[in-house]
Amino acid sequence: MPDNVSLTVGGQIHEGWTAVTVVRSMEEPAGTFDLDLTDYWGETAPNRRSISPGERCTLAVGGDTVITGYVDSVKPAYDAEKHTVKVTGRDAAADILDCQNTIAPGAWKNLNLAQLASVLCAPFGIKVTRDTDVGRRFANFKAQEGETVYEALERAARQRAVLVMSDGLGGIVLTRAKSAGAVAAFKGVPNGNILAAGGHFDHSQRFSRYVAKGQDGGDDWKSPEAIAHGKGEAVDGAVTRHRPRVIVAEDLGDDVTLQDRAEWERNVHAGRARRAQITVQGWRTGGETGALLKPNTIVRLDDNWLNVHADMLVVSVNLTESDAGRICVLELAI
Repeated sequence: MPDNVSLTVGGQIHEGWTAVTVVRSMEEPAGTFDLDLTDYWGETAPNRRSISPGERCTLAVGGDTVITGYVDSVKPAYDAEKHTVKVTGRDAAADILDCQNTIAPGAWKNLNLAQLASVLCAPFGIKVTRDTDVGRRFANFKAQEGETVYEALERAARQRAVLVMSDGLGGIVLTRAKSAGAVAAFKGVPNGNILAAGGHFDHSQRFSRYVAKGQDGGDDWKSPEAIAHGKGEAVDGAVTRHRPRVIVAEDLGDDVTLQDRAEWERNVHAGRARRAQITVQGWRTGGETGALLKPNTIVRLDDNWLNVHADMLVVSVNLTESDAGRICVLELAI
């Protein structure tokens, strides 16, 4: 198979894995991998692979690097017939997911989201990039006691309607959900390319109107009333009964920032309300020569049983390889 799955640790490349699971998601800042190797004893006992927990590593599929981070655990074992080793790890962004901020005094002024993220991530050696506008600067931002670096960063990003994702290369990217440009098409039964599918359609946390309220930082040109009563509104036309939701912004914000927040809340709730999970053969968009399927891309789904005929956002990608071959499970949102 041309797409070898290789784990590079300490300059040494390890291949030949008998089972592979790689998970990447828009809803988690760090991708994960789970690798297994099973060999039956030959005439001589093999040497165990020189992989230790805590080591820096990269995981690649063919020429595509998908995870850059650290080995979390190594589990070697054997019995009378075979020897096995199981290796798991995560993107470097796992450190900001696990750890708290220790930068004193834990408060910053007049930084935009990208600058704030760079400050928070610098102690971990995590580079921050962006591919979207990150909005106005924070007049004041304070890390809360006990929250992890990612929790603080996600709280700040939520106020600017921005997502925090791993870039697969050891850093994070500040982005927004893609909305156009389908990279692949999937069709349900009969005669489709979907092996299995399921849907989850739930409007219990979807609302007719989202109102984001907050207070502006103020300047010489704004009245006290305008400063104290900033507001943004967004309507979800799919909810026809009266179901308002009011969000109190965590930070100072003008009407433009609050409008972005209201629209972000509407879009997130709508996206979580209509989900589909499909299983397809292969990991790439066009056989063995296409691009690897990845989160925050758009695919076309046409499935009569799920009653979905729409372009959908790829929320997460679960790549597996086993005796059943190469399978990809996609979590999709409208």
